[in-house]
Amino acid sequence: MSLSRRLLLPSCAAVLVSLAACDKGPTSLFHSMSSPAPSSAADKPAAKATAMPSPTSTAPMPSPDAKLAQALDHLGAKHGPRGEVLTLPSEDFGPGPTKLRSDGATELQHVAAVLRDYPNADLLIEGYTDNRGKERSNERLSLGRADTVKQALMKDGLEVTRMSARGLGPADPIGDNHTAAGREQNRRVELVFSDSTGKFVAAEGHAKS
Repeated sequence: MSLSRRLLLPSCAAVLVSLAACDKGPTSLFHSMSSPAPSSAADKPAAKATAMPSPTSTAPMPSPDAKLAQALDHLGAKHGPRGEVLTLPSEDFGPGPTKLRSDGATELQHVAAVLRDYPNADLLIEGYTDNRGKERSNERLSLGRADTVKQALMKDGLEVTRMSARGLGPADPIGDNHTAAGREQNRRVELVFSDSTGKFVAAEGHAKS
């Protein structure tokens, strides 16, 4: 064997070893590049939010009777055993015994406006006095004041067929007639309202006049 060939053999062997090493490296690198990366939780598509049903209101609508009562309460009426009752004190009358003052007339305008919105509702107007004087005179005075209220409501557009007026004199006192303050309370006119259909809580004595 010549000297040149002997020198080439070790060199070729070294080259083959290097190639083997290089062949292993690219294969591993290719494998790592071709393998898919494990997916993370952030890469996953977000789950669709479940639409929540919109809440619906279950509160019942107020009835016409409830609406009427609320409107009368705003005027100062009180709810009691006879239904809605608005009291006009004696201060609403004067200087004559059956003359209506301006404050009372304004209050009645508001009453008429409410009742015009409820055309089937009726009204009972009751006049009262204290126990001083003769009973017959007190009955005439109380009726005169009740009729004054009725006439004022008619001027405000309320039909006469929807109203009844009566004078009860010293009956049904709400104050002590032995005191000046109590007698003042008893001299009054009460407006008793029906419901929205014309029905009164206590039907006795409610015939229109």
